[in-house]
Amino acid sequence: MNTRNPQYTNDGRIDCEIEHPTHGWIPTTLDADDPETAELFQKVAAGDVAPAPTPDVDAVKAQQIRRINVAYQAELDHILEEYPYAERLTWDRQEQEARAWWSWHDPAGNNQTGPEPATPYLDALATGRGISLQELVQRVITKADAWIAASGAATGKRQHLEDRINAVKLEDYASAAEAVAAVEAVVWEGFE
Repeated sequence: MNTRNPQYTNDGRIDCEIEHPTHGWIPTTLDADDPETAELFQKVAAGDVAPAPTPDVDAVKAQQIRRINVAYQAELDHILEEYPYAERLTWDRQEQEARAWWSWHDPAGNNQTGPEPATPYLDALATGRGISLQELVQRVITKADAWIAASGAATGKRQHLEDRINAVKLEDYASAAEAVAAVEAVVWEGFE
């Protein structure tokens, strides 16, 4: 079988074109571990094969950061998907009213200076749910604190991984391939 333009890939395989009797020149990848292409791989490898292209470390960094961001978003979406978008738009208002109400009513505080804080959104929400305003305030604060803890931890993790990726400098490695491997080793655990 005739081949042309063989070039090693960064993972040790060979990209080339093979001449097909009907379709002409077809691009393919030969792999020493693939039973269908191993024999041709050995034949081509014995000849003149161009080295693998030098990987663009910055492009690999950008791609890896995009992968990290997708994993980050997926982790937070797991929480967010439990709530409709329109409801999520009210979270800041709910928390603001709940914390103001709680601060004013906190028995340990004696913060009852001025008028009682207005809670129009929470009043309507408590009425719609059929629960007391105090119970709703406690639930809102509990969920707000849980969200802040989860999103803060995920954001910190994302930023840490991004920092690790950006810390990889080509001059610190023997080759671009080693630098690329260092970048690709930075992953969001548990995300496939």
